[in-house]
Amino acid sequence: MKKSFLRNILCLLVLVCLALSVSAAEYVSDYLSDSAGYLTDEQAQALDSSLEQASKELTVYIRIATEKTMSGSSPEETAGDYYDYFNDTGDGYLPGILLYVCRDDYTYYVTASDNVFNDEMISTLEDSFVPYLSDDDYLGAFNAYLETARELIVEYHGSSPNFPDDPYSDSDTVTDTIPNSAFVYDYAGYLTDEQT
Repeated sequence: MKKSFLRNILCLLVLVCLALSVSAAEYVSDYLSDSAGYLTDEQAQALDSSLEQASKELTVYIRIATEKTMSGSSPEETAGDYYDYFNDTGDGYLPGILLYVCRDDYTYYVTASDNVFNDEMISTLEDSFVPYLSDDDYLGAFNAYLETARELIVEYHGSSPNFPDDPYSDSDTVTDTIPNSAFVYDYAGYLTDEQT
């Protein structure tokens, strides 16, 4: 009796340790890179499908990238790197918007091509998802980001937007879009005023 009780406790401890050691898997696709592991595979696949569908319907990329530890020197630089990597169509034109979230630094950054999103749109977009980030509801934040981005694109550009191939075609000095970007935001309150 005592041996079976101890064996059951040991089995329970092993199961708990296994459950704790299994972390969310990294998910990477053309529209979603969840390296921080915020989402389950099912959540990531569903969100990825929604991002792809919205992007194709609106002829503009809507993407999300997360990291455990920031790979660049700042949220702005890292978001820009992901933006370039995911959105480059091969002709130097980068149509779209990207939300970058870093787990360790509790920061996010939004970057977008300025022919798609302006500062007012990005501010409205942030208002939709930041409360979810503050509550550590990443799926809620990502869904709010997607739905608000979709609504803003339709509101500002119509349901069948026709974005110019290159908004700087008259300029000899700028060859591609210059990302319009939001502020670095410390949604958990860990950074000092100088760091944000």
